[in-house]
Amino acid sequence: MAGDERQLRDEMLDAARGKAPRTDFWKRGQAFDSYFSGAGSQNIWLMRFATQALQGRDVPWEAVYHYQLGPPPGSFLVARDGPVLVTQPAADDRVYTPGFGGSEFMSTIYWVWHLMSHLVLIRAGGEIGARARRWVVLNWVLFRAIQAPDGSLMLFGQRSAGHNPIPSKPDWLFAKASDGDVARAERWCKKAGAGLKRSWEFEIGNELLPEMRSTYQESLSIPVEDLQKLIPLRVPTDIVKTAEGIAVVHAKNVNPNTPPILAGTLWRDERRDIMPTSVLKDEKVPGGIRIRQQFDHASARIEGNEIVYASSLYTGGAEQRVPLPGGDLIYHLKLGNAVPVPDDSDSNPDPDSKPDSGTTPKPTRDLGRAATLIAGLQLPRKQSSLQAEIVAKLQGTLSDADVAAVAAQVRSFGIGAGQPQAVQWREALAILEG
Repeated sequence: MAGDERQLRDEMLDAARGKAPRTDFWKRGQAFDSYFSGAGSQNIWLMRFATQALQGRDVPWEAVYHYQLGPPPGSFLVARDGPVLVTQPAADDRVYTPGFGGSEFMSTIYWVWHLMSHLVLIRAGGEIGARARRWVVLNWVLFRAIQAPDGSLMLFGQRSAGHNPIPSKPDWLFAKASDGDVARAERWCKKAGAGLKRSWEFEIGNELLPEMRSTYQESLSIPVEDLQKLIPLRVPTDIVKTAEGIAVVHAKNVNPNTPPILAGTLWRDERRDIMPTSVLKDEKVPGGIRIRQQFDHASARIEGNEIVYASSLYTGGAEQRVPLPGGDLIYHLKLGNAVPVPDDSDSNPDPDSKPDSGTTPKPTRDLGRAATLIAGLQLPRKQSSLQAEIVAKLQGTLSDADVAAVAAQVRSFGIGAGQPQAVQWREALAILEG
């Protein structure tokens, strides 16, 4: 396994058991920006953070949970000497976009490590333990919301491509937490070749079973519909459950490392569609082939009774469509579109942070991201000067009217839906027109 992942998992398990970590990987420093920007490996950062917290180190836990659960209303998490909470960002502040799971939300590959990190932190006690407990409770509500008709979890999202999102260890952990069908989950793991009973997940799941069961019971008091106001996300996510099946749709990719699985459906008759799906030697590969270190300009949306998906890496920018499950609607959750309601355990903003005005600022658009997308477009020579002018404008300070004018210019590029760069063009427009 690459990097420090295996050692950090074992060290975190040792810390959960109240033992000294067997190695010293947890002692290494780690830059806060790689975590709070979402540009780095957030799962690795979290595991080291959790072990350091249990070993009594001073860690930025308040900032972590302002990022994960959303800052108090009217407050913003910004990068200065570290992540700090302010009521009015300065013009040159980098504002961190909060998100439950950040840029690895619902990752087929890494979500278990996120869940276990927060579960371990419950044992730290105090305020950090209370915040960690809240995260885990909301995770179980999410798992209840994405449970398919066959009992499996529709657990896929950012950094998931290259892996078939079939039921395995996450489903076993959920079955243990909920006193569900553990034998069925073990059969799934065996079919997947997961080596469950020799795995780290089996060890730490049994170690943390009391916390898993108590937090799951607590989650039952929260209707799945309440997730829409309780968790912030970096991009909107739709969960549609009907009498005939379930679908999960993430709006776009936000992770520069591994491409996402943005959408999928599972019907009661076990039909399923996963996007992306590649074809390798005439065989379909649900979840797509493995691609690393390339940004996938990918998006997905619900249009009528269909999911519309496009990807620069997997579809060449062309749109693909699959139907949503039919039958009576049970619920349609639209996550990530509202400011989360803070839990009672949320702390007040930093008392040393003074507002610069009496008004609450609007969240800033990522115009830098839009500039990068537009600069990467392959346009005719006659449009190159306009392209350069737009990129330069987006690197300055613009009013809403200025941004609207830029959006109209970008729309005038007229990139066709079938072009590979149509995905990044539409993403730039979504930022400018949002």
